Amino acid sequence: MARLKSALTVSDHQKSLLDKLVSRPSTSQYLVWRAKIVLFTCEGRAKSYIAASLGVDGKTVACWRKRWIIHQDELTDFEHDISPEQNKDKVLMSRIVDVLSDAPRQGAPPKFTDEQIKQIVALACEEPEDVGLPISHWTHEILAREVARRGIVESISSTRVWEILKKYGSPST
Repeated sequence: MARLKSALTVSDHQKSLLDKLVSRPSTSQYLVWRAKIVLFTCEGRAKSYIAASLGVDGKTVACWRKRWIIHQDELTDFEHDISPEQNKDKVLMSRIVDVLSDAPRQGAPPKFTDEQIKQIVALACEEPEDVGLPISHWTHEILAREVARRGIVESISSTRVWEILKKYGSPST
């Protein structure tokens, strides 16, 4: 069995909590995989063995090994700094779960600018007859077509028009 050359370390207490995390039925599969990656690494298992055993990519194994290594000193310090009044298992388990959880993501940038949203809402406030349409009330579908026809946005779904109007207010459509 190949030995890992990195300096991944886990205290006995951390190992017991990782084992608990793996065996808890309520633990998400992703956390189970990540905890097992750390545990297998402590056993000296090779990246290829871990990846094959868990059915994950080698890059995934490397990523979570690296994440643990980055946080292992912090975890050890944290473990030693837990006051006697605190539930040591609960507090340390929470920190371990934080380390093994996905990092926050920013999400996709907004598709429409504030100015475009203002123009969509303003159009919805106008009477369709005043803009030359032979209807008395907007529907989300007609408003979406008119917004695109005017070049306010390249394209927009009726659902997105509804979401904008719901969020930013407009007359009933």
